[in-house]
Amino acid sequence: MPSSMKPMLIFLFSFLFLSSVWAADLKTYQETYRKNSEQILQSFQPKFDGLQQHYQKSLEAFRTTAQNQGDLTKTKAAVTEIERFQTAKSLPAKLDDAEIPEIKTLQASYVKQFSAWEQDMTVQLNTLTTKYEQALDRLQKELVKTGKLDEATAVRQERDRVQTTITGYADQLAKQKESAATNGTRMPEREPSSTQTVNRAPAKRPVLPTGCDKGILVYYTFDSVDEGMVADSGPKQRHGKAVQVVHVDEGKVGGALRFSGNGAHVVIPAPRDVELGKDDFTIATWIKTTTDGGLLGKGGAGSWEWHEKQFYIRDGKPAFVGHSCGIIKSNAAVADGNWHHLAVTYGWAPGRRAGRQDLYVDGKCVTSIQDFTGNPDPPTATDLRIGWGNSTDSGKRDFDGILDEFMIFKRCLSGPQVQKLYETLGGK
Repeated sequence: MPSSMKPMLIFLFSFLFLSSVWAADLKTYQETYRKNSEQILQSFQPKFDGLQQHYQKSLEAFRTTAQNQGDLTKTKAAVTEIERFQTAKSLPAKLDDAEIPEIKTLQASYVKQFSAWEQDMTVQLNTLTTKYEQALDRLQKELVKTGKLDEATAVRQERDRVQTTITGYADQLAKQKESAATNGTRMPEREPSSTQTVNRAPAKRPVLPTGCDKGILVYYTFDSVDEGMVADSGPKQRHGKAVQVVHVDEGKVGGALRFSGNGAHVVIPAPRDVELGKDDFTIATWIKTTTDGGLLGKGGAGSWEWHEKQFYIRDGKPAFVGHSCGIIKSNAAVADGNWHHLAVTYGWAPGRRAGRQDLYVDGKCVTSIQDFTGNPDPPTATDLRIGWGNSTDSGKRDFDGILDEFMIFKRCLSGPQVQKLYETLGGK
């Protein structure tokens, strides 16, 4: 049996089982879908990693041959492409017609294999999601029959979201097949992604209020996506890498990004420069969701480990947690399908419960628990991702919904400043 088919069979078995035990709740269905989706993505990741390694080794072999032949032009071209690829881990958006023929041949081979695997992965994810929607349909009907109308309504909302995801996969497959029909000349994205290049006329940007225009580490307006990248409007220019997110026009201010809850995220570069422990910070964003999930995670590529951090929604309420560092919580419900502005602020001081630490919803302080310790981020915290559910407190669930106007400050904003930021960026 092909290894890539194993996650599919696990998924089908899981939902055939759940369909017969219809009393299982929505969260059980969502968790089953999430786990099986992750298995598919994980089954393909080694292939993409191996392809990158093969391309780099082929370039190095070509460089050695050109160098042994004393060919200056080809040697320099090979060195340039090796250095560029080591940094970008992707091919250029467009091939240079003046490129060395041998390098163009290697790139064409890379594109062909990448596109084939990307299409295969999309087919499996689309089939998975279709089966999930069918299972939800059966669950919804059984809930209605037993008079559990509120639960049936929640399932209906989940089905609506899933149907949008299925449409997105269908559109992606159509584009992939169109690309294959043109001899595979489309350049692959930096990672397997449903993100399209979307350039919009910039929305009329509000001017940030005094006090909220300083100490900005990251400011993603999400007004556009350009070749899989989202622009940072802050002074640091940390342009983010969008992975499997979808751009939508209907943001809180201009455009926004929709996250699927199944691996979609935005990678923030230079994560070590963004300290979420032994330093002042503020994280703020507009959200629109009906479920739990991670808003921002900082950690390593493995399991939830010592001093890693996460800003997330659990039981419909925002919180900020650090592994073995305590937590900041609120009792304000935000997973109601409406736009809400969230912010977490921390003013560092040594010791547990020390320093200013608060959560805000729609400009108002809603903190219920202040028990965070400002321990520094660990050296292993090499990943900083928007939409990532890296902590056990969040159930390791990625964000499922829409985000807009995402900001990180190297400052602890005051309550009045958070209120002003909320009002300036579209709050009432």
